[in-house]
Amino acid sequence: MSKEKIAMITGAAGAIGRATAKLLHQNGYALWLVDIQEKVLEEMKESYPDARISVCNLNNDAEVATLCKEILENDDLFLAFINAGVVTPGDVIDLPLEKIDLQLQVNLRSAIHLNHTCGQKLKKQGEGHIINTVSMGGILGLKGSATYSATKFGLRGFLMSFHSEMKPYGVYVSGIYPSGVDTAMLRMEALHPSGSALNFLSEPQKVETVAHKVIKAIKGKKVEYYVPFFDSLTTKFFGSFPSLSYRFLPIFEKIGEKGRKKFIKKRNLV
Repeated sequence: MSKEKIAMITGAAGAIGRATAKLLHQNGYALWLVDIQEKVLEEMKESYPDARISVCNLNNDAEVATLCKEILENDDLFLAFINAGVVTPGDVIDLPLEKIDLQLQVNLRSAIHLNHTCGQKLKKQGEGHIINTVSMGGILGLKGSATYSATKFGLRGFLMSFHSEMKPYGVYVSGIYPSGVDTAMLRMEALHPSGSALNFLSEPQKVETVAHKVIKAIKGKKVEYYVPFFDSLTTKFFGSFPSLSYRFLPIFEKIGEKGRKKFIKKRNLV
């Protein structure tokens, strides 16, 4: 290992990525910031002059392959926070296939490729941690976000298996499962007619809460962490009994719509 622990963050220019970068920096990590938004990465580098930045479009196989090559060939890595994600609200039949494929590629395919490469790198080093941002939508399917939920369900299954495979090598794999988080993506969903009301059943979490959960995962090394924990109890229950969840869906949506309106008003989104 090099003297500094290197932490790579994908989706670093997003709200969760920025909050986590700040916290990791405060905890002594050297940052490797990855995102498609070059301008934001350059601005972040002003705050973290020693940070390495990589501009990468995770929807482009060639760029993902280049990033994977850089991971294998460059400095030792201690932490990989695979955090980038996209969502396009709307019923499946109303979405163009390219929007479906975008979510499959960014949320699942590129994430698995990066987990695979980081796993190879960390296995060789004999230590390290891979943490992925998943979603409560990977436990309970969200109406209006079927493809997004499919990617997160798939990522959850992958991480459960990958955690077991990597643990014997001293490498840990974890998933962070937030409910609604106050990000630009959630605000877009709040204003979208097809955005899932279930995201607003409770007050959306602050991005700093998710960042602190990343630190907790590094220390605890468990396979799953929920933000907040209470939401995971009801989500897991209804996720285990789909027919029951459908029965209660109109009630949940009614509560969620009230939460959505409150969220929009509180943040002056209109």
